[in-house]
Amino acid sequence: MDINEIKRRMQSGELYDPNDAELMAEQTRRLARLRRFNKTSPYPKRRRARLLKKMFAAIGENCYIEPPVHMNWGGKH
Repeated sequence: MDINEIKRRMQSGELYDPNDAELMAEQTRRLARLRRFNKTSPYPKRRRARLLKKMFAAIGENCYIEPPVHMNWGGKH
């Protein structure tokens, strides 16, 4: 099944194969980014800000989130 169809089904609440290789690879990449964020030290702040921008669709100016953060799909949805 096409990855876009799997994602459409996932987001609409329909049945889909959660073990699809492409889907699992994407989730693994996102969870790795979340793990990197959770291991950051408070300084330098630039690294945290850069990772947050990749994890969220939008974040406000001077957004501050204290690790550890737990998110399904590493913040994708």
